[in-house]
Amino acid sequence: MTQTHLPEKWIERLRAILEIPQDHQTYRFFEAQQQAEGGTARWNPLNTTNHVHSAAMGDWQGADYNSIGVCNYAKAYQGILATADTFMQDAFHDLLVALRGAQANGQTAEKIVSANSAAIKTWGTSPTLMLEVLKAIP
Repeated sequence: MTQTHLPEKWIERLRAILEIPQDHQTYRFFEAQQQAEGGTARWNPLNTTNHVHSAAMGDWQGADYNSIGVCNYAKAYQGILATADTFMQDAFHDLLVALRGAQANGQTAEKIVSANSAAIKTWGTSPTLMLEVLKAIP
């Protein structure tokens, strides 16, 4: 069976769309968020509930993965764009700024999680679990 939860190079692609430097600490952040999220929603690495409709995405043709509204996407790029769109929402502004400046400011993934725990909880991810997962990601 082909794996359809994690689009190929999803972290690199997501960081490029969001203009986040391709550095080790932001990689660790996204890897920890994905592991803490768990799940197997199709083409949806961070379990977004974003039912985006746009020219770039086309009509949303997925189906809900669970009762919370996490989406299954029809195409890998749709999941990446929907995840990026979610990060661009006001609720995640400070987190996005922190991720964009992590390399320049010498921030570790752990510091980003700790400083942005409220936004991470809003996403639906446990910051405490992310910090535990980060211990295993060199």
